[in-house]
Amino acid sequence: AGVHLGEVPAMTEAEVFSRVSLAKSAQSKWSKTSFKERRLVLRTIQKHILSHIEDICRVSSRDSGKPRVDALLGEVMTTCEKIRCINFNGESWLSKSYRPTGPLMLHKTAYVEYVPCGVLGVIAPWNYPFHNMLNHVISGLYSGNAVVSKVSEHTSWSSRYFTGIVREALRACGHDPDVVQTITGFAEAG
Repeated sequence: AGVHLGEVPAMTEAEVFSRVSLAKSAQSKWSKTSFKERRLVLRTIQKHILSHIEDICRVSSRDSGKPRVDALLGEVMTTCEKIRCINFNGESWLSKSYRPTGPLMLHKTAYVEYVPCGVLGVIAPWNYPFHNMLNHVISGLYSGNAVVSKVSEHTSWSSRYFTGIVREALRACGHDPDVVQTITGFAEAG
């Protein structure tokens, strides 16, 4: 027999739209943050992860049924590496990149410029509840976007804790935590 872990809401379509609206409002200011500010938020998240490895592994294990060692290797370590990689490479990856124009277009300049999309909608599977949710939050936030994650109904309990880590890091760094939202529920919610 399973253990009752807690309850999360099965959100309605109206609640989903409300959360997306909150994220969209917060994103307008977040998109203007510097890469330095975004790196600080990600470092704050990583500090929390490293200070709470046992808790994160326990929560992930309880909600998904995986062994704690799998939570450590497949969830915590991969998430910390994602943060390290994005903090180290993200700014250069998102910088304006010039392209050749060809001999008949010497008077022209061509480049690729990455700009925030707005609100990213993510549907996260159940098998790695921590990493699958935070993976998209990390890259989404770093690129100036808001992130709304619809988590699996099979691992919704842990998502509240995992979302709290990110929202608290945003708050601690002086940013609106509404830029990250989590949707729980069944097919009606996303």
